[in-house]
Amino acid sequence: MPSIVDDVLAAVEALPAGTVVSYSDVAELVGTSPRRVGTIMARAGQEVDWWRVTSVRGTLPAALMARARQHWDEEGLGGGVAMLRDHAPDPIEWENTWQLLRLRV
Repeated sequence: MPSIVDDVLAAVEALPAGTVVSYSDVAELVGTSPRRVGTIMARAGQEVDWWRVTSVRGTLPAALMARARQHWDEEGLGGGVAMLRDHAPDPIEWENTWQLLRLRV
Protein backbone atom coordinates (compact mmCIF):
# COMPACT_ATOMS: atom_id res chain seq x y z
CA MET A 1 0.00 0.00 0.00
CA PRO A 2 1.42 3.41 -0.98
CA SER A 3 2.35 5.88 1.74
CA ILE A 4 1.17 9.48 1.71
CA VAL A 5 4.63 10.45 0.43
CA ASP A 6 4.27 7.97 -2.43
CA ASP A 7 0.78 9.32 -3.17
CA VAL A 8 1.93 12.94 -3.28
CA LEU A 9 4.94 12.17 -5.48
CA ALA A 10 2.77 10.06 -7.81
CA ALA A 11 0.26 12.93 -8.06
CA VAL A 12 3.03 15.30 -9.13
CA GLU A 13 4.49 12.72 -11.50
CA ALA A 14 1.03 12.36 -13.06
CA LEU A 15 0.97 16.03 -14.09
CA PRO A 16 1.61 16.44 -17.80
CA ALA A 17 4.18 18.97 -19.02
CA GLY A 18 2.61 22.39 -19.38
CA THR A 19 0.30 21.99 -16.38
CA VAL A 20 0.46 23.31 -12.86
CA VAL A 21 -1.57 22.81 -9.67
CA SER A 22 -1.53 24.14 -6.12
CA TYR A 23 -0.55 22.30 -2.96
CA SER A 24 -4.29 22.37 -2.17
CA ASP A 25 -5.13 20.60 -5.43
CA VAL A 26 -2.66 17.81 -4.66
CA ALA A 27 -3.95 17.60 -1.09
CA GLU A 28 -7.53 17.20 -2.30
CA LEU A 29 -6.54 14.47 -4.74
CA VAL A 30 -4.55 12.39 -2.26
CA GLY A 31 -6.60 13.10 0.87
CA THR A 32 -4.26 15.12 3.05
CA SER A 33 -3.60 18.77 3.91
CA PRO A 34 -1.85 21.38 1.74
CA ARG A 35 0.70 21.88 4.51
CA ARG A 36 1.55 18.18 4.44
CA VAL A 37 1.95 18.32 0.66
CA GLY A 38 4.32 21.28 1.07
CA THR A 39 6.38 19.40 3.65
CA ILE A 40 6.59 16.33 1.43
CA MET A 41 7.58 18.45 -1.55
CA ALA A 42 10.26 20.20 0.50
CA ARG A 43 11.74 16.87 1.61
CA ALA A 44 11.27 14.66 -1.46
CA GLY A 45 10.00 16.88 -4.27
CA GLN A 46 13.33 16.86 -6.09
CA GLU A 47 12.39 13.35 -7.27
CA VAL A 48 9.57 14.77 -9.45
CA ASP A 49 8.79 17.89 -11.52
CA TRP A 50 8.37 20.03 -8.38
CA TRP A 51 7.84 23.32 -10.27
CA ARG A 52 4.40 22.09 -11.30
CA VAL A 53 3.09 22.47 -7.72
CA THR A 54 2.79 25.98 -6.26
CA SER A 55 0.97 27.95 -3.62
CA VAL A 56 -2.56 29.10 -4.47
CA ARG A 57 -0.94 32.37 -5.57
CA GLY A 58 1.19 30.57 -8.16
CA THR A 59 4.42 31.09 -6.26
CA LEU A 60 7.05 28.98 -4.54
CA PRO A 61 9.52 29.70 -1.73
CA ALA A 62 11.97 32.45 -2.72
CA ALA A 63 14.90 30.02 -2.85
CA LEU A 64 13.13 28.05 -5.63
CA MET A 65 11.62 30.84 -7.72
CA ALA A 66 14.55 31.43 -10.11
CA ARG A 67 14.82 27.75 -11.01
CA ALA A 68 11.04 27.40 -11.19
CA ARG A 69 10.76 30.36 -13.56
CA GLN A 70 13.22 28.67 -15.93
CA HIS A 71 11.00 25.58 -16.04
CA TRP A 72 7.82 27.69 -16.31
CA ASP A 73 9.31 29.58 -19.26
CA GLU A 74 10.34 26.33 -20.97
CA GLU A 75 6.79 24.98 -20.57
CA GLY A 76 5.07 28.27 -21.43
CA LEU A 77 3.39 28.53 -18.04
CA GLY A 78 4.04 32.15 -17.13
CA GLY A 79 3.45 32.49 -13.40
CA GLY A 80 1.05 33.69 -10.74
CA VAL A 81 -2.61 32.90 -10.20
CA ALA A 82 -3.34 33.05 -13.94
CA MET A 83 -0.89 30.20 -14.44
CA LEU A 84 -2.97 27.97 -12.15
CA ARG A 85 -6.17 28.88 -13.94
CA ASP A 86 -4.82 28.71 -17.49
CA HIS A 87 -2.65 25.61 -17.16
CA ALA A 88 -4.62 23.27 -14.91
CA PRO A 89 -4.63 19.63 -15.93
CA ASP A 90 -7.80 17.81 -16.93
CA PRO A 91 -8.90 16.63 -13.46
CA ILE A 92 -10.20 13.24 -14.59
CA GLU A 93 -7.12 12.48 -16.67
CA TRP A 94 -4.86 13.61 -13.81
CA GLU A 95 -6.63 11.40 -11.28
CA ASN A 96 -6.65 8.40 -13.63
CA THR A 97 -2.93 8.74 -14.31
CA TRP A 98 -2.27 9.15 -10.58
CA GLN A 99 -4.24 5.99 -9.81
CA LEU A 100 -2.18 4.04 -12.36
CA LEU A 101 1.08 5.35 -10.95
CA ARG A 102 0.02 4.41 -7.42
CA LEU A 103 -0.26 0.77 -8.53
CA ARG A 104 3.49 0.68 -9.21
CA VAL A 105 4.34 1.16 -5.54
